[in-house]
Order: sequence, then C-alpha cells, then structure tokens
Amino acid sequence: MKVFVVYSSPAGSTARIARRIADFFRKGGTEEFSVSLYDLGALKFYNEGNKISPLLKEIDAAGENGLLFLGSPVYVGHAVPPVNNFIDLLPSDTGTVFVPFVTWGGVSSGVALQEMAEGALSHGVRVGGGISMVAPHSHMWRDDNPLGKARPNKNDMEMLDRWLFDFVHRLATSALSPESSIEALIHPDPAVRDSFSRVDLASAAGEMPDRTVRTEGENACTHCRSCYAVCPTSAIQFAPHPVFTDRCIYCFNCVKLCPNGSIVADLVSKERFLHKTSLLRNEPASPRLVLLS
Repeated sequence: MKVFVVYSSPAGSTARIARRIADFFRKGGTEEFSVSLYDLGALKFYNEGNKISPLLKEIDAAGENGLLFLGSPVYVGHAVPPVNNFIDLLPSDTGTVFVPFVTWGGVSSGVALQEMAEGALSHGVRVGGGISMVAPHSHMWRDDNPLGKARPNKNDMEMLDRWLFDFVHRLATSALSPESSIEALIHPDPAVRDSFSRVDLASAAGEMPDRTVRTEGENACTHCRSCYAVCPTSAIQFAPHPVFTDRCIYCFNCVKLCPNGSIVADLVSKERFLHKTSLLRNEPASPRLVLLS
C-alpha cells in the first residue's frame, strides 16, 4: 500500500504528527507500506511550477492501494486554506482511503475534521477515521504559559501509535465504503458547530492584530526575504518592503521568524482573549482518535 502523509504546518505542530504517522509505517519492518511525506508549504502550493500536480497523479495512480493522511492546524475552527484547496484538487473515485488529522491550540478543535472528511467524500474516497490533537497555540510563542503547552506529550504520541496499529488492523480485516458515516468526526457540541458555521478565517481577519514593517532604525527591514521563505501561502509581496496579500492566513511566521525583528505585531491582547475563550469552551485536551468502519 502506498501511504501519503500530506500536511500544512506553519508553526510545526502538525508536522510533528505527520512525521510520527510516517515513522509508524516506515518502522513496520516490511515492504507492505511505501511512505511519502509532503509539506504543502515546501511544495509552494500557490506558486507557478509547484509540485502539487505530480503528487495528485501519484495519489490517482495508487487508487484503492492508496492511503492518504492529510493534516492541518485548526485556524478559527477550520482547516487552513492550503489544505482545503488541496482537497478540492483530489482526483475523484480513486477508492483511496482518507484520514484527516488536525492540531488545535487549546481553544477549540472546531469543525475541521468534519469539513475535511466531507470534502474528501465528495471526491469518492473512503474515509477511515480522524485524528485531533492539542498543541501549543501558534499565536502564543511569547507567552510563558501558552494554551496547549508541552502537547502533544509522550502519552499523546503513544496513544496515536496504538490507534495507528488498530487502524491498520481494521484496514486489513474490513472494507471501507465511500458511503461510510462520518458522524463520529462531527464535533459533539452543537454550540461549537453553530459558532463555526458563521465564522471562518476570512471573516475573522478584521480582528487579527495589525502588522507593521519597520523601515527605519536598527530593526529596519533589510529586504532579506526571510518572511517570504517561511510564509506557508506565499502571501507576501515586496514594494520594496513586505506587503501582505489576501492569501495571508495570519500564522504570524513573518513576525516570529524575521531575523531582524522588522515585522511587529501586538499579540498581548490576542493572548488574553484566547485564554478567556479557552476557559469558556472548556474542550477536553485529550487526543480524539476515531476509527470508522
């Protein structure tokens, strides 16, 4: 079986889960699984000459012998645009087995798993389960006590390994239908489902902290383009300083990773809001690992 582990991971948390999944299959000690790991950010999804088309052709060619794990961080209750756009491009009626996995920053896992599964089902794939794990909130790298601190921990990862073992056993012993119910992937709280049916990343853009590019002084922008290199959606243009386009997903990698501290944003009020919202939602932080039949 050909295993594809594809993910978007601006802050690195989803990449940790992706590598764990890939390592599980690689360490099986047999030739039963051939494993490929793909970072949508590294593939430069939105750039001309990207490597998405060859990957999609590989998935199509694998057909019923394909197993696709697709991972995303949860931003404002949903999967990030590169992941949703990738689902839109999936080849149809291949019989591939699809497993969405998400990481969320301690506020809410939202409706990402459900929406990813629904999107894949529309292409005629077979949904085999879903994985949701808490991780440090990507906007709180300056906070001494960020939501999701030290997660996923050793116990979380061991739970994931056990789930993967059970999943492989299920694949070997039972058939998955394209009509398999994904009800178990739906968020159990109707208030959460209702909330995120009315808000998404685009509608929340106006509430995100503003970014300022310093153009004078010792922290002035040097046009090194490091911000562009770490932008997962290629949402930065230069005129001559960085300008943020509407493809921005507000991961704030440009702020976090600018080597000269030239791009700044006030995230303190955002951190306070996230802590408060987390207490109100009070969603359990234990891994949510779902097997479908």
